[in-house]
Amino acid sequence: MRFARKHETKKLSKLFSSFGVSMKKKRVEDMINNKKIVVLREKGKLRGAFWYLTLGISGLLSVLYVRKLVVPPKLRNKGIGSFMLKKIKEFAAKQQAKGFLLRSLKSAERFYKKNKLRHLFARFFWWRKK
Repeated sequence: MRFARKHETKKLSKLFSSFGVSMKKKRVEDMINNKKIVVLREKGKLRGAFWYLTLGISGLLSVLYVRKLVVPPKLRNKGIGSFMLKKIKEFAAKQQAKGFLLRSLKSAERFYKKNKLRHLFARFFWWRKK
């Protein structure tokens, strides 16, 4: 996994928009420039991505808020999402965050529970390093 690059703007805009909320290319480009999108690529192909914000004071009381975690529909149920969650946990630790928070789609709640994220309330899930 690595930070997204500018030439990936169009593909990422399309991937993030695949969940019903349009993500304009300009917005994606701004997030790429601010290193707020991380991608998973394999054999030159985009396999997944996540967009995050840091909440709090980095290294002191910070957590990552994963705004979107996406895997292309054709690649779901192949372990990519679970692999990405593992990598997000490692990424959060490297960013000196205490953990991460995300809001789930109703259809993905079971997936997050299976991957040992703690259900907080509504559709919010939490993971923290021990």
